[in-house]
Amino acid sequence: MHRLAKAAGAYELNRANENSKQKDRTCTSAGMPGKPGPGDVFGCDEFPMASTYEGAARAQFEGTKYTDAFSVRYMDRIENQEAGRRLNAWSTTTGS
Repeated sequence: MHRLAKAAGAYELNRANENSKQKDRTCTSAGMPGKPGPGDVFGCDEFPMASTYEGAARAQFEGTKYTDAFSVRYMDRIENQEAGRRLNAWSTTTGS
């Protein structure tokens, strides 16, 4: 995977935002199984991550052969958010 450096410019920031939007559209789609109920503490996680060039919106930027070339799943929201914070902290401090 290749990390998107959102601070590098408008293209990278837009691509990361589109990755997140595509993930959210998929998670809220009628065909998405296992949706949490009211009061459940679940969030929707994606792979590859929205912070990478390979994220959910890849098809928009690199062609239709990448349509649906990602996965999403509901998981514990607290754990997912903590993992996201750690990934973000690591990627911004390492410059990777």
